[in-house]
Amino acid sequence: MVITLLAITLAIGGWLWWRGDTVATAPEVRAIEAAPLPVVTGDFDQVATDCREDVPWESVHARPWQALSQRFAGTVDVCVELYRDVAGSSAQADAYVALVTSAWSTAERSDYWWPWDGRDDAPGVVDLSVAFAGARGDGASLASNPATGACTTTLPATSVALGEALTAPPLVMVGSCDESVGLGPASGESASWSVPRPEEWDLVVMSFLFEADPGAIPTIELAVTGAPA
Repeated sequence: MVITLLAITLAIGGWLWWRGDTVATAPEVRAIEAAPLPVVTGDFDQVATDCREDVPWESVHARPWQALSQRFAGTVDVCVELYRDVAGSSAQADAYVALVTSAWSTAERSDYWWPWDGRDDAPGVVDLSVAFAGARGDGASLASNPATGACTTTLPATSVALGEALTAPPLVMVGSCDESVGLGPASGESASWSVPRPEEWDLVVMSFLFEADPGAIPTIELAVTGAPA
């Protein structure tokens, strides 16, 4: 009987420690400064910029086995910078690179006992998409694929740098690295990405390489959609 009670007490203590550790290590309320725009070091001509600031998001992370539901809310600042890759262009087509830089801030966090006063899981996916008018729909294009990149937990000391003619789209992911950014539909004229659980991210930089007819200057349209706070 004593052994049984001791085992139950240890099990309860272990569960409470497990839940408490999850709460202690969950993303904190934090603000990320303005998104660091690219640093151009190679032969690139800036063509256009489009930004969205203070776009609200909300996310709920429910863990039924820990009787825990955490609600997060915050904002994201997103900018797309469009550059003509002079070295990568030819008489047949002009090469362009668009960098989509997003900085994520968490303004609110609440911890609840699930299911009594918490909500069910809702990852709060935010979609980032860019469309290009004037791009060659049948031209070569390549979007950065987060599945092939490495995530880090520390913000870089410098912004993303563009060097010589690009053969692969630049990619930067900074956050808890517990989640995965997804590559959405991409064509010669548009690209999109989905960012789940925004509270887990600090900085995400995606990019898109595409072509336009020689001398034709594309225009860009950025869209940021997700569950509002």
